[in-house]
Amino acid sequence: MSVEDLERPVRAAVGCAVLTISDTRTPDTDGSGSLARELLAAAGHSIIDHGLVPDEPADIASIVADWAARPGIDIIITTGGTGIARRDSSVDALRALFRTELPGFGELFRRLSFDEIGPAAMLSRATAGTYGNTLIFCMPGSPNAVRLAMTSDGLDLVAVTQDVGQAHESLDAKYEGTELTVAFNPDYLLQGIEVLAGDEVLIETVDALKPALVRSPEHADFLYLLMPVRVS
Repeated sequence: MSVEDLERPVRAAVGCAVLTISDTRTPDTDGSGSLARELLAAAGHSIIDHGLVPDEPADIASIVADWAARPGIDIIITTGGTGIARRDSSVDALRALFRTELPGFGELFRRLSFDEIGPAAMLSRATAGTYGNTLIFCMPGSPNAVRLAMTSDGLDLVAVTQDVGQAHESLDAKYEGTELTVAFNPDYLLQGIEVLAGDEVLIETVDALKPALVRSPEHADFLYLLMPVRVS
């Protein structure tokens, strides 16, 4: 995978495989693998394959290498085996496969994890890397860690045009209430934000088909009404 690959428009969905690495879990007790698949499916991605394997380096590497060679699998997510216990070997097994390691994923995960569990976050060796044309993410085995690694308390912006295709950007944001997907005309949205010209913008909405209010704490007397658009 090259820089040019990363700069191409983001596809709406990718093919994924999820591997749980554990000596004790069974398909019935695999909460982390199930959660990872649920989050991927909810985001519109395809689950091409999934499995469960003991913490044996050779077995882990074999399964991941086979999946990476299969057409249609773009991303592989592993859960478990990223700690410092004697049997935690997933990171070592997969690093041997990586053509390029992406340490930023693990660094960001530990930063987010520190906010939740404190210094114990440093015990995680979560990481990511590339093997062939496949991205591999090595995540811890707890459901809370999987959710933290795969979701964010931010604002995801997706813009789609006929000329450019699809572009995606994540912004730092805080939200209250339930998660909601709303489509706005980007020109109108930017007009409201530019008029406010402040460091903080509040967007209030209660329904994907009802108007949203855009306002700023610095300009209490200004309200910008933004109408959503329907998308098929």
